[in-house]
Amino acid sequence: MLDLNGLSQTLDMLSVTNGVLRNGASSSQSILTIAGTAGAHPTNSLILNDVNNVFDVPAVDAELDISGIVNGAGSFIKTGLGTLSLQGSNNYTGNVTVGAGTLVIAFPDLINTTVVTISNAAVMNLNFPNGETDVIAGLTINGVSKAPGVYNNSTDPTFILGSGSLQVVTVANPVNPNPGAILVSGSGGVLGLGWPTNAGWILQSNSVSLTATNFWFAYPNSTNLTNVSIPIDPTLTNVFYRLLRPF
Repeated sequence: MLDLNGLSQTLDMLSVTNGVLRNGASSSQSILTIAGTAGAHPTNSLILNDVNNVFDVPAVDAELDISGIVNGAGSFIKTGLGTLSLQGSNNYTGNVTVGAGTLVIAFPDLINTTVVTISNAAVMNLNFPNGETDVIAGLTINGVSKAPGVYNNSTDPTFILGSGSLQVVTVANPVNPNPGAILVSGSGGVLGLGWPTNAGWILQSNSVSLTATNFWFAYPNSTNLTNVSIPIDPTLTNVFYRLLRPF
C-alpha cells in the first residue's frame, strides 16, 4: 500500500498489482503526478495489473488526484467516502467499480469492453470537456444491471454527475470478467468439470506433464466449451485444474 497521507508525490512510473493507493488524511488533497521523463520508464504512467487495484480515500473531505496517464489491463476499484479524480487521458482496459465516494473522470477513455459498477451511495462524475459519450460493455447501478442505452445525470442523477454520458452496447459473445467456480462431478472413472458462468475462459491443467517447468497447460478448445468429461488416470496424483481469464 502507498498512502500519500495528505502529501503530493511526483514519479516517473508506478506499477500496481492488487495494491492500494490511498490518501488517508482527512481535510486534505494529495496529488500523484506521473511525469514524462527521459528515464528508464518509457511508459511514464500508472500501470494497473490484475483484478484488485484499489484507490482509497476514506475521509469524505479528502481528495486524491492522479495527474498523468493510467494504463494497463487491471481492474480499477474506488473505495472510501472521499473523491478520486483522474485528470489525464487514460488507457486502462479493465473494469471500473465505484464502491463508495466519488470518482471523477476527465476524458471518455473507457474501452468498449469495460464493465462499470456504481454501488449504493457512490457517484461517478463524468467531467468530459465537451459532454461526450463513452461507450462501454455493461453498467450496473445500485445492483441493477442496465439495458443497452445511454445513461447520464438526466437518467440517474443520484449516481452520475457531470456533462458526459455512458452508452451501454451489446458486445458480441461477451466474456464474464469475474472469477467463476468450476463445478466437479465424478462417475464411472470419468471426471466432469463445468464452468457455465464463464464461457470463453481457458481451462488449464497440470496433468499433461507433472515434471515440466511451466506445468500449466490449456485444455484443447476450452474457450469454446463450458464443460468437459475427462477419463481419470489412477497413475497420476496431485492433478489440478483452474480457469484462466483470456484478457
